[in-house]
Amino acid sequence: MHRLPREVGNWIYDFFYNEHSVAYLKIDAQLCIAAKGGNVKHYGLSSLRIGKPVADQLEFMEGLLPCPELPYHMAMVELPSGRVVDLHLFAGNACVWLLFLDATAERDNKQRLQQKAYEMTLLQERERQLNEKLQSTNEALRKSQEGLSREYQRAESLLLNILPASIVERLKAHKKIADNHTEVSVLLPTSSVLRKERGASEP
Repeated sequence: MHRLPREVGNWIYDFFYNEHSVAYLKIDAQLCIAAKGGNVKHYGLSSLRIGKPVADQLEFMEGLLPCPELPYHMAMVELPSGRVVDLHLFAGNACVWLLFLDATAERDNKQRLQQKAYEMTLLQERERQLNEKLQSTNEALRKSQEGLSREYQRAESLLLNILPASIVERLKAHKKIADNHTEVSVLLPTSSVLRKERGASEP
């Protein structure tokens, strides 16, 4: 295998060891912890005892070993400490190596994305409901306008039945109905006419 450039090697080391807080366990043929190292404190694994069965100390390892197929990867495993890890198991010389890589940030990002997707779904549902309400309101407004138009036509028809069209047009235009006349003659009955009409009405 070709040696990696120093800069690439440094980046890989920083990526796994620092950013992902790499830790490891060496598990022997008797399924006991033979060694531990790396950032075990980060995962709350400092109390793991060398020489003791791994399944007795880590419940999630119960039934996992011996693993029939190696290498084996378990993603997003939550530890008792609350950390979330990606577990990598691979074979060594008469042993199995268990590698811990911190995936807490990835889990948190995934949850944030899921939350945003959920919020987006709620917004889309809210938008759908508002659109339905708007369509319903528009339909009610259209029916109301149609009703008003029918009533207007009915009222205009009634006016045309009792008034001349010219007067109706003046009413619609809010104009004066009566024409102006500069000179008007008014005929009034004289007193003699009134006396005759009054006398005729008396028995």
